[in-house]
Amino acid sequence: AVGEWSACSTSCGNGTRSRAVTCSLGDASGCDQAARPDEVVSCSSTSGCAWEVGEWSACDGVCGPRSRNVVCRGSSEVDCPGEVPAHVLSCEESSCLEVAGNASIVLRVVLPEPFSQGAV
Repeated sequence: AVGEWSACSTSCGNGTRSRAVTCSLGDASGCDQAARPDEVVSCSSTSGCAWEVGEWSACDGVCGPRSRNVVCRGSSEVDCPGEVPAHVLSCEESSCLEVAGNASIVLRVVLPEPFSQGAV
């Protein structure tokens, strides 16, 4: 006799499922052990996978960047839904410009007072 499979032992990542397997003759010695069905098998689930994001760090200097920890709880990044949340950002000061790759560069130009009025 073979019972129903249990749910996967994890909701995010690799786990196992199990079931009861008994000899219908009552004594296991009366059944062919080579033909015995599996009692435990591997399984995988992603239904409980979720992104865990930490708090943003303080801005580091004028332009940053600031950062936070981002991990897929219980499994690898491929199992979590959607795109990986940002883990590095500019501090968005007026003297900073966000560029590809979540990096920032400084565009601060300080000119003497006579030149700040548009003089060439």
